[in-house]
Amino acid sequence: MTGPALTHSADSPLARRPTIFLAAFCGTIVVLFLLLALGEQLGIPRTVVTYAAIGLPLAMIAIVGLRARTLHRTAFFHVDHGVPAIPNAMASAIGGFSGLVFIGYAGLVYTKGFDAFAYGIGLAGGYALLAVLFATPLRKARVDTIPDFFAARFDGSVARLIGVAILAICLFPLTISMMSTLGWIIATALGISYQTAISVIFVLVLTTLLLGGMRGLTWTQAAQYLVVTAAFLVPLIWMAVLFSGNPLPQASVGDAVADIMRLEQSMNGMVSAAFRSLGEVGEIHTTFDRFNFLATIVVIAAGTAAFPHLLMHANVTTDAREAQRSSAWALVFLALLLLSAPAYALLVRFHLLSTTTGLSVADLAGQASWLARWGARTALDGSALVSVCGRSPTSVADIAAACGGADHILLPSDIVLSARAIVLAGPEIAGLPFIVTALVALGAMLALLAVVCGLLFSLASALGHDIYAELGDRRAPAPRRLYIARLALFAVAVGTSAVALQHPPDLIEAAAWCFSLAAAGLFPPLVLGLWWPRATAVGAVGGMITGVGTTAAYIVISVWGIDLVRGSGDEITWALPGLTEAVTTANAGIFGLPVGFLTTIVLSLITPAPTPAEDHTVGTLRRTFGPDVATRPRS
Repeated sequence: MTGPALTHSADSPLARRPTIFLAAFCGTIVVLFLLLALGEQLGIPRTVVTYAAIGLPLAMIAIVGLRARTLHRTAFFHVDHGVPAIPNAMASAIGGFSGLVFIGYAGLVYTKGFDAFAYGIGLAGGYALLAVLFATPLRKARVDTIPDFFAARFDGSVARLIGVAILAICLFPLTISMMSTLGWIIATALGISYQTAISVIFVLVLTTLLLGGMRGLTWTQAAQYLVVTAAFLVPLIWMAVLFSGNPLPQASVGDAVADIMRLEQSMNGMVSAAFRSLGEVGEIHTTFDRFNFLATIVVIAAGTAAFPHLLMHANVTTDAREAQRSSAWALVFLALLLLSAPAYALLVRFHLLSTTTGLSVADLAGQASWLARWGARTALDGSALVSVCGRSPTSVADIAAACGGADHILLPSDIVLSARAIVLAGPEIAGLPFIVTALVALGAMLALLAVVCGLLFSLASALGHDIYAELGDRRAPAPRRLYIARLALFAVAVGTSAVALQHPPDLIEAAAWCFSLAAAGLFPPLVLGLWWPRATAVGAVGGMITGVGTTAAYIVISVWGIDLVRGSGDEITWALPGLTEAVTTANAGIFGLPVGFLTTIVLSLITPAPTPAEDHTVGTLRRTFGPDVATRPRS
């Protein structure tokens, strides 16, 4: 049989000429935005510019996914192990948590100051742990999923089943959170209903994943990374040039902090806590106590390294050496965004202060018309994206009424921006052309879409491969397994879309819980299973259950309390004498992580040791560039 649908990825144009593919994709985007920028200057309506700037690139992503279709199981799950290190690194960087970085990290720096760096350090640390601990041995293990590795290493279906359960607990709420946030951005940017936006996401997911699987996912994510990076850096560099004339934004951070503090203090005699903490980094000024700051780093690093939708990228490279190179480059590509986000937040704050504070309300019509546009928009939970004098502004008259008159002189504390609006509204706050705002909206959508697709593929793989093919019909032929995998993908997409329509959760809160659960339930058995030959199946299963159970218990009692009703007053937070008065819910994994390690070690030591053959398998996996090991569970 021949034809494009049956072509192996190693023989496809994407794998043969990845540089040409990526250059052509990005070149098309560049030409499109240059034409739209020219059209904007010629008077094309903003609605037309927005739909073209967002709709055409999304259509291109869908076309790439359709062109990556395959009828081969190895291409669907592993891209025939034919993806070079650099494109795979781009896919890993964008497909991990780029949506959180793009939308959330700059907003956290803006609202929390120095505290936010704990999240950035944790993400970077997680990618480093992935490169050092997991990428090479998991590539050599040649397994399809993380539960597949648990079953192979610990010789049994129980470890696989527990792994699938923990994977679902970690990924399902995070997928819904990412999908709902993406739906909100699409609805806000295009002026359509939230329900229609979720339908658009559903179609995009299926066109990207249903026919091509991991092949379609990897190549679309590689292309998305370049667009997302450009969408973040173009306005950032532009704002830096307007601020200091220096196109290197990171070089402007120190001056921006000083100018922000000077502007705030000159207007109202006080500096906001977030930017005071950035200005006093040498004193580690943070609202986190030292324990919670460090705990956040540990939990996010361990959770990031153990997330299955990141680990699956290790298995699509040509060999173990390429897997290690890919993981190292992924850290570099992610660091580019992480190091840029604080500068973005600072420059947005400076431009906000310099264009609004000190003006009378009557002067705002000409100086800050963006306030009315963004004041009319709300987040998913109905909260205001922008408030002036405590009220969401839709006009200068509204602002005058809220502030007590048109002659009121605005203070830095009068204008409050939601963390969700920092990146999206940044170009308009700085007075950049509207086409830049459209580019940022596109970047946010692609960043979140890449994560949603990766999470959905991991969930579908767990259902289609681990539940059906391994725990159900192990004799199923490859075509049937591929059919079931696609059916599972369709079912997961329908389920998450339905829940996202009804119960959209808070992005940051859901992500924090998922990091803790992944850190406690998946990180200990992965580390010990790969690097400690004495680890046994009983130890791994016990460690997974106790680790995730401890974490989930703390989340429940500290958020909902004993009666499982949030805000009823019976919520319990644990204190660690001498360390902290209260461990935050986001750091619940700091309890489950040591419990998981300790349980695995103790139970492994009191149960029969692994066989010599299993010892040999672990030793082979640990050797950095040794031969691949086809570890499969016994029947």
